[in-house]
Amino acid sequence: VKYGDKQMTAIGILMSVSFVTISRARPLDRLSPVRPFTSIFHPALIFSILGQFSLHLVCMMWSVEQSKALDPNYKPDLEGEFEPNLLNSVVFLVSGVQQVSVFVVNLKGAPFMGGL
Repeated sequence: VKYGDKQMTAIGILMSVSFVTISRARPLDRLSPVRPFTSIFHPALIFSILGQFSLHLVCMMWSVEQSKALDPNYKPDLEGEFEPNLLNSVVFLVSGVQQVSVFVVNLKGAPFMGGL
């Protein structure tokens, strides 16, 4: 799977917008009585990371399988120039959605920070 210049530019802009949006989140006026986890190895955090990884992997694998089924004549050319095809487009779109969802899901919102 190869990305074109326009696709890489679009992903770069999307990630920049995501970073700027998250950096503009403001802390709450008052501290919450709820305390954050004391360790990065808390079971809830580990379960969250493993769950996200599993969901993203399954979605990407399913998407690739479906796109290959719809385009049985697809033959990868690792040395050739970029040529748009269904598989490249599907992987581009799914990976973009996955990257944005990581930002949204892992945003520290209430009760620690204000919303976006």
